[in-house]
Amino acid sequence: MMKINDLSWVNTENVRGGNGNVAFSPEKLICDTDGKVLAKLQIMIVKKGSYIGRHDHPDGISEIYLIIKGKPALINGKRCKFAICKPNEFHDLRNDTDGDIIVLSIKF
Repeated sequence: MMKINDLSWVNTENVRGGNGNVAFSPEKLICDTDGKVLAKLQIMIVKKGSYIGRHDHPDGISEIYLIIKGKPALINGKRCKFAICKPNEFHDLRNDTDGDIIVLSIKF
């Protein structure tokens, strides 16, 4: 189980050219029975007023953002709680709400 107060979390400023503070949990791997990595899960705490700058994943990776706590935020300029970002598709996440949000990131 991952705990929000786990010391292995990493606080990062100005993620991917963004602004403010985002805390990242350690990545958790989802593997098949042969040990091949199918997906990587990570939880992010995006502080009020912070954002992750516009970026892509040119290595063929898709990413899902799912806001699991807090109000809908701006993902690619649209207010939502869920978004699928395809490989090579630029995306960003902006927390312009009145509180922190907790986001589950799934990369596959």
